[in-house]
Amino acid sequence: MALAPRIPSVDHYFLDGCGRCERYATERCSARIWSELLHELRQLMLESGMKEELKWSAPCYTHNGKNVAMIGAFKDNCVVSFFKGALIPDDRGILVKAGEYSQEGRVVRLRDVSEVAKYRKDILYFLQKAIEIEESGQQIEKASKVMELPDVMKERFAEDKELERAFYALTPGRQRGYIMHIGSAKNATTRLSRLEKCEEKIFRGKGFME
Repeated sequence: MALAPRIPSVDHYFLDGCGRCERYATERCSARIWSELLHELRQLMLESGMKEELKWSAPCYTHNGKNVAMIGAFKDNCVVSFFKGALIPDDRGILVKAGEYSQEGRVVRLRDVSEVAKYRKDILYFLQKAIEIEESGQQIEKASKVMELPDVMKERFAEDKELERAFYALTPGRQRGYIMHIGSAKNATTRLSRLEKCEEKIFRGKGFME
């Protein structure tokens, strides 16, 4: 079962951010800093005809109940994130991995509002192909992980894809540090508690000891 959203609505995200960190609802919030760019991306996503929903405290765009793409703001860029981007044809190399170890997801990174117009046709094309992929039922065969995740991390990542992407964007050493710290707890309650306390650092790209 998915966790309750940290914020009450999609509109709330565009006003005050996702609520994940101390910059929430302040002028330092990425959603506020990139407000104009996010607005343009939102209009583009809605133009595709998909349904806009709040998932993982961010705007998610779905087709027939299937997650297709998300948009989000970070400190130095905004992204359009495609859940099965690895399957989307991209001869121009616009789609990139969200992190070094990303398997399925691909993103388009934008750093200026003018880039929405520049990549408009490409993004709409990627959205069309992403919808077709969902309709076809295509799946991506995942590579085996170097280290086995504790069950509590697997369950949490299934609920929070943004957290999963942030984790796999970490260096292998940082990933191992979290796996060992969380997995070494003797019971599930303590493992979950340790994970929850680490989430902010994971989103910030920091290691357990940093």
